[in-house]
Amino acid sequence: MKDITVAATDWGLHAVACSGLRDAPPSVWLGTLRTALSGGSNGRGLFLDLREVGFSPLPSSHLGALASVVVQAGISAVLVSDLRLGHALCDAVRRSGTTGETAAGLRVLSADGRDRVAIAAAYQWLLNGREPADALRVSDGRPSVLPFPTTTAQKRPNSPGSAPLRHAS
Repeated sequence: MKDITVAATDWGLHAVACSGLRDAPPSVWLGTLRTALSGGSNGRGLFLDLREVGFSPLPSSHLGALASVVVQAGISAVLVSDLRLGHALCDAVRRSGTTGETAAGLRVLSADGRDRVAIAAAYQWLLNGREPADALRVSDGRPSVLPFPTTTAQKRPNSPGSAPLRHAS
């Protein structure tokens, strides 16, 4: 079973973690990622797709290894299928003792299946520096976990004098 697939591009590195990632020790795939980041591409961005890893948490050794790669990349977009994995990765980046400036380049987006909106937002962040919609600007420079797309609850007016909304039937 495959652990990770890596492709170097003009803008940076595109890595897709497969379901076998959790079964392989980090020493197997970490060198591949670091080598590809340091010399295999002209850019320094990292697009890391962790959606196939699944919903169960990764071991701390795997999170620490991924955090070191995220820090090395500088600017990175990470897709996860479960935000708990995103929070755990952000915590690992914080524990790695990086500066806030380095960690500020991390954007974690929650995406289910072929969520084209989240994928497009991740690429926009890497290619154009365009912040994903409703992105949290963290003033202390810590990485932010973004549930994307963000939905806002729409409230109906209940105050006296306001007309209730009518629904078409």
